[in-house]
Order: sequence, then C-alpha cells, then structure tokens
Amino acid sequence: MEVANDSDVLLSIQDVSASVKTKILHVKTLDNLLFEKKKKTKQNKQNERADIGLVQNKAQTMHKRLQKAFISAQDISSQAQQLDKSQTRVEQVLQRVKLILDLKVEKDCSFNKKKKKLYKRNNFLFYFFFKKKGNNKTSGAMC
Repeated sequence: MEVANDSDVLLSIQDVSASVKTKILHVKTLDNLLFEKKKKTKQNKQNERADIGLVQNKAQTMHKRLQKAFISAQDISSQAQQLDKSQTRVEQVLQRVKLILDLKVEKDCSFNKKKKKLYKRNNFLFYFFFKKKGNNKTSGAMC
C-alpha cells in the first residue's frame, strides 16, 4: 500500500469539505423552503379562518335583518287585519245608518205623545222615540 502525499490528502479533504458544505447549503435551502411552505400553509389556514369568520358574521347579520323584516311583516299583517276589522265595522255602521234613513215612519205617529215603535228590517231591531221639544217637532232614533 502506498502512502499518499500530504498534498493529495489535503486536496481530498478539501474536496470532501466542499462537498459537505454544498450538502449543508442544500439542506439549509430545503429547510428554508420547508419553513416557508409551513409559514404559507399556516397563513393560508389563518386566512381561511378569517374568511370563514367573515362569512359567519355576514350570515349572522343577514339572519338578524331577516328576523327584523319578518317582525315588520308580522306587524304590517296585524295592522292590515285591524284595518280590515275597522273597515268591516265602519261598513256595518254605515249599513245600519242607511237602514235607519230608509225606514219610513208610519203616518199615524203623533208627535204630541211620547210613542215608541219597534221596527225590524234585515234582522236589526230599531227603536224609534218620537217626542215634542218646544215648538219644533223633532224625532230621535236609537239602535
């Protein structure tokens, strides 16, 4: 076996050292790339969570708006029902007034005496009271 020169050994050590340094740089580069990849993945997950949070907030806001709109619609519906009931009541009162105005007082009614007459028309009972006030002849009706 031959003994190698010191210069040959030194060159081979330098070659091995350069190769090791190259490998270390390559590993560091890979480690940096892996770190950047993890960082980007973490950032993407945070962005996704933030996006999910924004979507949830928007959904909650829309839900609240829909609830308010539903309550408003219910209020409007109840007001419409009340107006319908009021209109029905007004129509009934107008019908009664019309019936009162349409009734004809019998000719033999005397205004000098207090006289009570009962008339029935369309299932409504009307009481008429005839009375004399002072010099003017007036009549009143109640239903």
